Amino acid sequence: MRSSSILADGARHLSFTGCEIGRGGTYAVRCRQGCRDISIRQSIIHDLGAGSIRIGETSIPPAAAEQTSHIAIDHNLYFHTSGDTPAYHSGTARCAFELHLEADSSFSHEWRNYASPCLAGPGLSIDKGTLQLPGGHTLPLPPGQSIRLGIETAPGPDATGTWSLTWLGFISNADSETTFYLDNLHLSN
Repeated sequence: MRSSSILADGARHLSFTGCEIGRGGTYAVRCRQGCRDISIRQSIIHDLGAGSIRIGETSIPPAAAEQTSHIAIDHNLYFHTSGDTPAYHSGTARCAFELHLEADSSFSHEWRNYASPCLAGPGLSIDKGTLQLPGGHTLPLPPGQSIRLGIETAPGPDATGTWSLTWLGFISNADSETTFYLDNLHLSN
């Protein structure tokens, strides 16, 4: 199996807008070493072997020219139609991942279903390097370091409010430069 439908090393100033990428490779787009100023917007990404978009490598290269940055992912639709769809309607759903944030970055992680209107499940939000917690509490996160985050909850009739996990999102709606790296994503039920 190919590693990606679109694989980039050292690419600069690319834009994918209004594209459909599906049924090929393990990722729709993979931006490896040295990619910069790439945008993926208003596209449909579906039915891939591993995930939708992969940015960077498992470690940050020391040379700035080899680091991947300034990748914009905005208003895309992601889905799977095959039998391995992560659709959780009961039991205990778990999602854990490592997150590396640069200083003052903003990031959101949301669980939803495909109901109309969409029902939101649990999520977490980081605004300018600070984790927003329930009850108005906050927790500053160390910039430039990787942390492990996770959510565990009961979907379906076992949940507080009935919803099912059929969509999992990693989003940045920042109005300033934001750089984050995701790694070691685990989703289970």
